[in-house]
Amino acid sequence: MSRKSIYDLLEEKEFNPSHEFARLRWRFDHDSSPFHNELLDASTIYWHIEKEVFDKLPIKGTFINLKDLLNGLGINLNKRNATLDDIFNLAEFILCAVDADFGGRKYLYKPLLDNINIILEKTSHKIISIGKGKIIVPKDAKVEQAASLAKSGSLSLEILKYNHRSNIGNIDNKRSILASIGKSYETTLKKDKSQLADDIRFLLNNLDIRHDNQKGNNELLKIVGDDLEKWYDNLYSLFVAYIIEDEKNAILGQVKKLKEALK
Repeated sequence: MSRKSIYDLLEEKEFNPSHEFARLRWRFDHDSSPFHNELLDASTIYWHIEKEVFDKLPIKGTFINLKDLLNGLGINLNKRNATLDDIFNLAEFILCAVDADFGGRKYLYKPLLDNINIILEKTSHKIISIGKGKIIVPKDAKVEQAASLAKSGSLSLEILKYNHRSNIGNIDNKRSILASIGKSYETTLKKDKSQLADDIRFLLNNLDIRHDNQKGNNELLKIVGDDLEKWYDNLYSLFVAYIIEDEKNAILGQVKKLKEALK
């Protein structure tokens, strides 16, 4: 039996969130990097953020120091058995700190950012920019296609933000995003006689989503019961399909015109 190359071994190695968290954390609070002006004193990125960047952080709030802020964010650098959420929470904080560090030393974060990018690639996630900063969301070809076809940049972000891990179990956030998407496509949906459009209208009007129909259909809500979030997710999937279908129909209409022009 032939020996496997180191590349094969790495390719076959199972992703371990706890190990990857420990490695990212090490680069964050143990790995030495040259900071401190021209003296190039040995320090860590943690030290640099605490001493030089903390007061510039847009999420600083009333926290008194970096340790206090990380505790407030639920980021435990000493946590064992860390999850993927723990990795992404730390990664999002690092991204926030990089953006807040206005000095010409952002290249010093490169080892950390390289780690984050590799983790994102392995877990099929990506970074997006929102008004408050950068967040990490799952990659999804259909969702990304729908976001690119959305009627506005803000709506595109809403479509991408829906799948952020902070929205899992957050009915209010999901309701708000679905209401925004529904409002943007309200006119189109009214004119559309397709089964897909009809199903979307039905769910929008009966699942406590629209601002003018907050109570929804009480009978249906009783039937849905504890599965309301699941049905919100189903509606979101229908919206993604509808946006893509709408673009497909528009292209087919253009193709039809081209064919007619040749007659």
